[in-house]
Amino acid sequence: MKASFISIFQTFILARRAADAALWKSRRSCSIMNDLTSYQNSVAQCIYHLQWTTKYRYKMFKKEKYAVLADGILRGIAARHGMEVVELAVQDEHVHVVIKAKPSMSASECLRLLKGASSYELFRKVPNYRLRYRRGHLWTNGKFARTVGSVDLATTNHYVAKQRNYQTSMGDYVALQGSPAL
Repeated sequence: MKASFISIFQTFILARRAADAALWKSRRSCSIMNDLTSYQNSVAQCIYHLQWTTKYRYKMFKKEKYAVLADGILRGIAARHGMEVVELAVQDEHVHVVIKAKPSMSASECLRLLKGASSYELFRKVPNYRLRYRRGHLWTNGKFARTVGSVDLATTNHYVAKQRNYQTSMGDYVALQGSPAL
């Protein structure tokens, strides 16, 4: 009797896991779910478009070898700090990067890590940069940061506006479920 109950229970568990896997697979096929990342206690999408320039707009990456070096250094720094580079373009005197970060990291923190560590590593690997920047400041204090997502502002505004009606109707439904009349 116990053995048959255990085998039925195991069959139920396997069927439940298969159903859950199918559900998650269908959810992942949605474009919005593809963009979300699951963390220990949250699900989030933090994608930033960041841009910064060299100090005095000197064309420090005009030579291909320096641009490739900066590209590799920036990708390594991002990986080291748990960021994912979606797109990266090193121009002659500025850098554009689209980066996916953890929800605990702000755009300013991403910029601080990328600019600080890349400056340090570039000065270490290309000592001639010190001739141009004697004080060791490769990047300007200025920056550009913008959040990027798969949902635009109009869609988000519509969703938030409809939440009041949705929450009210859900509250009425829950109240009916708890009533003794049902």
